[in-house]
Formats: sequence, C-alpha cells, structure tokens
Amino acid sequence: MAGLLTYCRIGLLLLLPWHALPAAAQSVHTYSSLASWNSALPSTDVVSRVETFSSVNTNYSMSQGTGDSWNGFTVVASGSGSFGIAGYCPRLSDPQASSPTTCTGYNANAPSVPGIVGAFAVPGSGGGTVTFTPTGRAVAFAFNHVDWNDSNIGLERSAIRVFLSDGSFTDISGPTPSAAAPVGFLGVIVDSDLIDAGVQITSILWYGLEDELVGIYNVRTTDRVGTARLAVTKNSDLWDPANEGRFSIPGNEMFYRIEVRNTGDGAVDSGSLFILDSLPDDVEFWNGDIDSGGPETFADIAPVGFEQVTGSGVLFDPVADLRYSTAVTPPASFDDCVSIAMDGSFRSDIRYICIRPQGVLGHGGSTPRIDFAFRVRIK
Repeated sequence: MAGLLTYCRIGLLLLLPWHALPAAAQSVHTYSSLASWNSALPSTDVVSRVETFSSVNTNYSMSQGTGDSWNGFTVVASGSGSFGIAGYCPRLSDPQASSPTTCTGYNANAPSVPGIVGAFAVPGSGGGTVTFTPTGRAVAFAFNHVDWNDSNIGLERSAIRVFLSDGSFTDISGPTPSAAAPVGFLGVIVDSDLIDAGVQITSILWYGLEDELVGIYNVRTTDRVGTARLAVTKNSDLWDPANEGRFSIPGNEMFYRIEVRNTGDGAVDSGSLFILDSLPDDVEFWNGDIDSGGPETFADIAPVGFEQVTGSGVLFDPVADLRYSTAVTPPASFDDCVSIAMDGSFRSDIRYICIRPQGVLGHGGSTPRIDFAFRVRIK
C-alpha cells in the first residue's frame, strides 16, 4: 500500500493556607495568590477570561432560578442567610444595609469595586448557596474575595465544593482569619492528567457552614481549547464497474479511497489540512474523470473525487485544492506541488497527490468524516 502522510496545522488545549478536604482523590489543586495560579495554568490550548462586573451600577438581587450570565460562567443563588439574599453591589465597600441586597462595608478592607455578595445560611435554615457554572471547557477557576470564613462573631464559616465532569468533587475550606480580614484570592486548577483526559469543571458551589457574608470579584475562568485529532485510513479495491471478476494483475485498475476523521474535541481550521499521498512505483495515476467508464459517483469531473460522509462544512475545489508532484522526494507543503491539467491518460510520472481542502472539519456528534478517491492502473 502506498504511504500516506497527513499534516494538520491547527490554528487554533498547592499553596497553603487553602486546604482541599479529602472528599475525593487529589484532582483539584488550590492556590492563594494570583501569581501562583497564573504560573500553574496550562501554557497551551487554553483561553482565559476575567469578569469584573463593570456593568453593575446598582444593588440588585442575584437570580435564584435560571442563573445570570457573565463572561465565562453563569451564577445562581439559592435560599438566603440572616444577612439577606445574595446579590450584586456596585461597590463592595458600600454599607451592609444597602437594599435590596447587602454589601461588605462593615469590613474596612472591602474594595470599592463591583462584585457579588454571597449570603450563606446556617445549614437547615434556608440553605443559602451560590453556584458558578462555567460556560466553556473550564480547567481553572479563580476569584478575589473579602471576608471569607472570618471569625468576628465566632462561628461564621463557609466552604466551596468543586465538581468535575468525571463525577468527582473536591471540598475546599479556607482559613479562619480575624474580623476585617484583608482581600484574599482563591484559584483552583484541575490536575494535568485529568485535563489531558478531557475532564473539566462543571460547577463551583459555595455553601454555608454557618451564617456568612462574602464579597466576590474579578472572577476568572480558563477554558481548554478543543484539539482536533485526525484518524486517516487508506483502502483499495479493484476497479470493476461491470462486475467482470477482474483480478489484481497488470493492466487492471485499482480504486483508492482515503478516509479522514476528526475524533478530537476541536475543529480543524479551514485551509490547515494538507493530505499528501505517495503512489507506489508499480501503478500509474488515472488523470481523467474518476467516474469515466463507470457509474457517476462524484459530483466533480476530476481525477480525485470528494465526499463529506458525516458532518458538514468542508469544501473541495479540484481546480484550486488539488495538485501533484513528480519529484523523487515528497513535497513539504501544498505550495511545493504543481497543477497538472486533466488529460484523460494514465500518468506514471505523478508520484504524489497533494490535497488541501477548505472549510472547517468539525468535531463531535457522529465523528465528522471526509473521503477522497482516485484510480490507478497496475503496471
């Protein structure tokens, strides 16, 4: 069988005092500074976003049903605490009694920035929670906070549970500082082995252990960019359109089909797929219409037929996207190949077929697949 080269250039993916409780195996790492969180993020195939809540210009309650959509995540509250209902503040430093939701002005360190105020109830007395749900393939999540787990009245406590797509979760409990605690940071990153296996963050639940009021701002999400993974196969059959029982002997023709599937979780960018097929020395390439002498199978009148078997979005123009090479060594790119006019003959000088389809080869669903076919004659 001839060798098949396929190139794909895709344009395109614990610092204490935080403590991950042993609710599950170590699958999430926690960070207490932005610098350490940033340095631990994956360096490739990710995109990060920050939500500063700059559009918040008045106090209002958080959704307790369908969720509020922000840059990279949605957030929803459930229930309430003795401090009121979770909501938004244009300045977290505003007084606590601001209506209809509270702020965190009781803490002299509260920043004058917009953010979320979570009101968490004592278990069994309202069950106040706040749930963040990433809208992408999140592998990391972080935010600044003020007055989390303080002890100014003794037992104010809350915790965070990070749920992953593999069904596991990790509980995180912060420190217990004194009243008027300074601004803090919490970042979580999924273990690198799990990221490679496609595991992502499905939600982050903040819940009360006792009555607690927390200010949250500068929420950061880091999403893994999907990666295309191509599976390429090449099959051959005798060209026998009249069912004459032909054999694989000199003078008879073979029909080659190249199948390209994207089994990954990201699309192949338009123009980034270059398929190079080398022909063996014992065959001659048919440089005429592939359907000549047989049934009309392919739409284009060209030596190479194209079919999008599953999915959609890939385009193939044999005039622009099909070239050849007569060189002894394989061409390095499509630009190193040349156009050869269709002349209805068998060509023994053509050694490589160069194909560069356009459009996007998607991902997911029924595994997008495109096929290319051509004929050769056995010498």
